[in-house]
Amino acid sequence: MTAGGDVGGQIAPDVDDAAADVVVIGAGPAGLAIAAELADLGIGVLVVAPEPFAVWTPTYAAWLDDVPDWAAAALRHRWPTVLAWGTRRHEVHRAYGVLDNVVLHSQLLDRIGRHRVVDGRVIDTFHAAMGASVTLSDGRTVRCRLVVDAGGSGGVGGGEWSSAAVQAAVGARVSADRLSSDDSLGGAAVLMDWRAAPCATASGDPTFLYRLDFGDGNCLVEETSLARAPAMGHEELRQRLVSRFVSAGLDVERGPVELVSIRMTSPRRQRDERMVRFGAAAGFVHPATGYSVTTSLRRAAPVAEAIAEQIGRAGASAIDVGPIGSAVWPRRARQTRALHVCGLTVLLRLSPAEIAEFFDEFFELPTSDTRAYLSTEARATDVARVMWKLFRRCPWRLRRRLLAVRPSLLVRAITG
Repeated sequence: MTAGGDVGGQIAPDVDDAAADVVVIGAGPAGLAIAAELADLGIGVLVVAPEPFAVWTPTYAAWLDDVPDWAAAALRHRWPTVLAWGTRRHEVHRAYGVLDNVVLHSQLLDRIGRHRVVDGRVIDTFHAAMGASVTLSDGRTVRCRLVVDAGGSGGVGGGEWSSAAVQAAVGARVSADRLSSDDSLGGAAVLMDWRAAPCATASGDPTFLYRLDFGDGNCLVEETSLARAPAMGHEELRQRLVSRFVSAGLDVERGPVELVSIRMTSPRRQRDERMVRFGAAAGFVHPATGYSVTTSLRRAAPVAEAIAEQIGRAGASAIDVGPIGSAVWPRRARQTRALHVCGLTVLLRLSPAEIAEFFDEFFELPTSDTRAYLSTEARATDVARVMWKLFRRCPWRLRRRLLAVRPSLLVRAITG
């Protein structure tokens, strides 16, 4: 099936023009996961991305019960509970962990076959009635039946992003003994600490500290803006992070720095779109947390099965992307997503004091409730139930603020 030579049904991407059933654009966790599932199903897949064999550098953390069984071996650090601060300390009894990028990256590449991965930058895609082609910056062209854009929110999949709220963060890996001692933080995973950074003003936008103590003397600390439109600048976040640990002389400019920018909403789809989006490019980012990796790992198998089914049904005809899109975003997931976006709309309008108070009430909920709200796999009725329960927990002063934020959206959410 390869224009430049087919050896045993394997793709030979080192020719000027190659062919595949499916071209996956992007070699992040989402791109490699969907490609691995397609390869497992015997679909001729080709992954195209700049430096696809380079191990990912971001820190990917996840709730352990969200990680699919096949990826569990890639968990590097685990915490049985996590801490959170609004105006007071909370313990969340739900296991949390960090993925080992080296292990997961290698595991997925081995399933795909490294000969099916191309180092290249996609500059254009072309869709015809019976297929598509992808043009690389070096002039190579790859012909295929279907293109999957898994290039993140900055992918090439077309469509427009609305004026999206953006999560931004600045992080650094530092020695634990350089940080000021705090019994509420040391030795733990701290999901959110909403206590204001010393240099933050009371009227300024709220940010929180995210901290992972790996137990070996090293910590990851991140100053995070949960969501803002437009995004909070990295320099402001850097200053706030440094001010938290000024007594320890923390200088994030002198060590490895992790800069985060995540669009929290979904791209608008074009009516005639014939490209399948997956991962962050499809809007998998959870509006309350910014997480998307475990959702991509979990949905990769059903989406790959839908692609394989449509390729089999199409024969020599055009592939129907409709059923594939329904696998990317099942109806239940779309309903849940709408409620999560409603929740984000509420959070964007709260003051720093109100948002800390809001999360105090959220983290006082039973773990089963917080799990339901933070999961993209939860039923919309369960999410609505948690939202209503949380609303009832809040004091009347905060309830009035919640009701003042686009009441029609909130009423629809809490009534399911």
